[in-house]
Amino acid sequence: MFDKLRNLPLQNPGSAIGVEHYEIIESFIMSVILGAGNCNNASQISYDEVLKEIFQWKRGMPSQSTLSRFFPKYDHDSSDMIFSDLLSWWFKEMGQNNLTLDIDSTVITRYGNQEGAG
Repeated sequence: MFDKLRNLPLQNPGSAIGVEHYEIIESFIMSVILGAGNCNNASQISYDEVLKEIFQWKRGMPSQSTLSRFFPKYDHDSSDMIFSDLLSWWFKEMGQNNLTLDIDSTVITRYGNQEGAG
């Protein structure tokens, strides 16, 4: 995966704070795999020294603000091009020829002030 990410056609490689774009994508993907649901959750693993060593990140996991500023740099078309290529490579590496998407449209209705209803 290291080589694939480093060869993606990313805009303006590198950043003012020294985090390469491929490191931002790599760390975000890793955080999603570990269960993060958003950029704030993703940054909670920012001080994990084991991940930093495994992935050879210079500064560790990017902060929530770095992640939040990164993704808007890419419009819909460039995101499609980059991530379609990345996902195609991923599924080829995993030996997957097809994919089934199962969507659950269950709606849980809550009335009043029950605990857990946001």
